[in-house]
Amino acid sequence: AQGYPDLIGVIASYVSKKIREKQIFVIKDTHWYWPSTRVSRVLWPVYLYLIKKADIIIVPGKASYVFWIRNGIDRSRISIVHYYWLESTMKECRSIPVYLAKIRERSDVLILYLGRLIKKRGVDILIRAFDKVRKEHPNATLIIAGTGPDEKYFKELARSLDLKNIMFLGPVKEDKKQCIYMISDLFVYVPVKTTIPEEWPIPPLEAIKSGVIPIVSDIVGSVPDLKPYVITVPEGDID
Repeated sequence: AQGYPDLIGVIASYVSKKIREKQIFVIKDTHWYWPSTRVSRVLWPVYLYLIKKADIIIVPGKASYVFWIRNGIDRSRISIVHYYWLESTMKECRSIPVYLAKIRERSDVLILYLGRLIKKRGVDILIRAFDKVRKEHPNATLIIAGTGPDEKYFKELARSLDLKNIMFLGPVKEDKKQCIYMISDLFVYVPVKTTIPEEWPIPPLEAIKSGVIPIVSDIVGSVPDLKPYVITVPEGDID
């Protein structure tokens, strides 16, 4: 029940439960915050009422578990299921493509971002941070894989900083995704705070599965679950 269209489904399920009393009312929920948009503030009482009526609430991690306990839900009705770990399964990389192998060969340090190219994901922060990294590691390379509405903005930023060691790969085919992780030394995913913060993003999980250390900003909802396996940095901090 992550978004407002899903709320209609939750209401329908609740009504069905009332009509047929033997049914179990289960809600799968990802919230570890409540968004501060105008619509969300109006819908909060409705959503909280429905959550309290659920027989079982399935959440993906500790942050969501704590959030609902703080909002008065009995912990015996909340189950943590790390279902995003299953969703982060990728096609096996059987051989590294030649163009990726060449990038790896000429890079002392290879840093990767893979995901949508939107400002919320902090890609501009990563680019500015890489501008500092290259002063100590001139042969470092930053791969930015994916596409999105702010792709042109990020390319212009890299150009203005004269960063020649940034490669924009564009959209990545599923059978090549794991290959890109496997050649990388670090994976960076540093979203910034907006009215709707990050929940449990899949790319850091994909990186962990590929043996790559993720660096994530401290506002990512999955941080409490991934703490032994990730490096966390303050949100919005280029240094």
